[in-house]
Amino acid sequence: MTWTEKYRPTCLDEVVGQEKVVSYFKRCLQTGDIDHCIFTGKSGTGKTTMVKAIANEFGKQVIKFSPSDINKRGKDFVHDDVIPAMRHLSIDGGWKLIFIEECETLSRQAQEELRTPLEDYSHIAKVIFACNDDSSIIPAIKSRCILFTFLPISTPDMKKRLQVIIDNEGVVIDETDLDTICEKSHGDLRKAINLLKAYYNNALEFKDEFSKLFIRG
Repeated sequence: MTWTEKYRPTCLDEVVGQEKVVSYFKRCLQTGDIDHCIFTGKSGTGKTTMVKAIANEFGKQVIKFSPSDINKRGKDFVHDDVIPAMRHLSIDGGWKLIFIEECETLSRQAQEELRTPLEDYSHIAKVIFACNDDSSIIPAIKSRCILFTFLPISTPDMKKRLQVIIDNEGVVIDETDLDTICEKSHGDLRKAINLLKAYYNNALEFKDEFSKLFIRG
């Protein structure tokens, strides 16, 4: 198992760097309900991780759709796959969590197809859209969702999460090298974790006075 999966947060308290999003869903736990949401932000900032943490906290199974495949961008995909998943009752009779990742790849027609179902089935299906850039998401979808922008993970937050891995895996690393890994990850925690594992496996080299990182082939 990769370290990114092994140490993926399983609850809201373990998520770092997205305090406003965490705060919102912690408040939702008090009512047992959430709204449709759009998660937008660069890769490695925790969008998918947040969805999984939410599912664990609320005791929901995630139904995930990945429309980035060239055959799953049009309205037929939404009509034949997504909407049936939304309207079918869950086993426990409560609401279900539907996760549409890379939703910016959905065609305009596909997004238009979702407008009415987002309203009609909101009591039994909560939809979370995820994208790197929300500029292609139509206003009709945005108006039916709460938009959360996931910021790049700061160095202190990144180090906080990496320290958990360091302690559990017995990684021996000095503060300077750890700072360099964080700096060169540019807010992408997934990248930082992968660099840390490369360092642990002696596959990461620091050169030019720590200005560059090299993965040994």
